[in-house]
Amino acid sequence: DEIRPEFGWNPNGGPDGKGAFVIKADDRAGLAGHWQTTISVEGGQYHRFSAMRRATGVDLVRRAGAARITWLNAEGQRVRHDKPSFASYRPGERPRAEPEFPRDHETSNGWTEVADTFFVPKEATQAIVELHFRWGPPQSSIEWANVSLKKTDAPKPRVVRLATVHYQPREGKTPQDKRELFAQFIEQAAAEKADLVVLPECLTYYGTGL
Repeated sequence: DEIRPEFGWNPNGGPDGKGAFVIKADDRAGLAGHWQTTISVEGGQYHRFSAMRRATGVDLVRRAGAARITWLNAEGQRVRHDKPSFASYRPGERPRAEPEFPRDHETSNGWTEVADTFFVPKEATQAIVELHFRWGPPQSSIEWANVSLKKTDAPKPRVVRLATVHYQPREGKTPQDKRELFAQFIEQAAAEKADLVVLPECLTYYGTGL
């Protein structure tokens, strides 16, 4: 309760005027809370999540206004991926399916679509959908509207270009210095039209003694 923001429903909100869930901060900083619902899903199938979000007075919108999806089985327990992975702790173990965070897409008239298509683990029968307001400045707010999670067709295969950066940032003394040293490599990867750039672990404090 000590960090609870104000929750409300605006019947005329949303991009289409059909209503929006509202989470708003008062004069205190650091408040956090979320709307939550449970939606039935079909394991082993693709589902598309979509919601519209509008932020007011928020500095870091992607952090403050995140949507989060967690896959559960019929008993309400977290499920595991369908196949073993190198990320498992033991050989042959199936890693736990971690929460999904749909991406931001286009913004129109202040409303941003937050959406993605996900493959639902075979053991999952339900999804917990959370619509967050996290650590917004005083008097800021997040509105959510047109929320859905529905079965959809599998996405078409596509070619993805991956870039990796193997570099030890020996120069620089601060985490900001270390980050800036990687800019040239990220720019190079962007020039090569990389879809995903993988950076080394611990890069922000390598060689700083921190």
